[in-house]
Amino acid sequence: MIIVVHAAPLLTVQDLGRHGFRHLGVPRCGIMDAPALQKANLLLQNDPGAAGLEISTGPVTLQSTAQHWIVLLGAEMSAQIFAADNKTLIQEHVYPGFVTQLPAGSLLKLDGPAIPGHRGVLAIAGGIDVPAVLGSRSTDLNNGFGGYDGRALRAGDQLNVGPHEHANAGVNAGLNTGAKTGPVPRRIKGVRQTAPILQFRVIRGPDWDLFARPALTEFLSRRWRVDPLSNRMGVRLQGYPLDVPASATRLSAGVLPGQIQIPPDGQPIILANDAQTIGGYSCPASVIQADLWQLAYLSAAMEITFTEVSIAEAQGLLAAQVNDLRQLQRSIQSLYAS
Repeated sequence: MIIVVHAAPLLTVQDLGRHGFRHLGVPRCGIMDAPALQKANLLLQNDPGAAGLEISTGPVTLQSTAQHWIVLLGAEMSAQIFAADNKTLIQEHVYPGFVTQLPAGSLLKLDGPAIPGHRGVLAIAGGIDVPAVLGSRSTDLNNGFGGYDGRALRAGDQLNVGPHEHANAGVNAGLNTGAKTGPVPRRIKGVRQTAPILQFRVIRGPDWDLFARPALTEFLSRRWRVDPLSNRMGVRLQGYPLDVPASATRLSAGVLPGQIQIPPDGQPIILANDAQTIGGYSCPASVIQADLWQLAYLSAAMEITFTEVSIAEAQGLLAAQVNDLRQLQRSIQSLYAS
């Protein structure tokens, strides 16, 4: 079991999201950086979609009531492990992308993301075991269900951890168990967190042809600044206002994470994981699925750009991302089996 000793805002239980219910008005939600959670779970021999924690701010302190194995990915959190007395330092730095032992009674302390607005991912062997709602353990903050009672975590919350067939996974893998645990063979070298490049590849949306060529040129050539009002529902951008033609006004229709809406003020909004399921703003373009994870690392005042790719290119980029995860899974499975 994991006990929340100190919680920061928007500390939530998330998996890969709730799929197949948008026609009922249920948003996807889920971890913002899906590849990071999948990689962390694979290192632990979890199901790739096992629930973990998304950490948006700090400080956060978690206590383990039993020995567990964890992996941190996403934003650098300056994580340390202390003994139950809250004074004795067990591990000075928890390195992202490595399996790390969390001894029984110990405290995992995370200062928070090095860059405000970035999000961290914490996976634990066995996964966070909260009830699945509509096939997912993700927290839907807007509708108040899923995760832990449909809300962000608070001090005193107790999180059950699911069973794990590799009870000594970290020892067997030989990863970053800290000086106090003795030497172990380092057969798995961990994984690196992919760095966001702040350039989002897009495909044409349903309203592309309704915008004049100069407006589309501005959209693709300008640098856009992230608005402080951005959140898990959508990333608001500031920049040169686009000219929205009257013909682009339409009735509400289904929308998906990644779609870029242009409201009447001409300032784009990228829909994110918690986005609504219908919307009436014009949609000239959509961020490709292979780039959606970068939304987890957009801070206020950061600047991003858009570049157009074809649907075939978008499919190829997603296939390459999926293939990388499969290769990682195969290599880890072979090492655990040896």
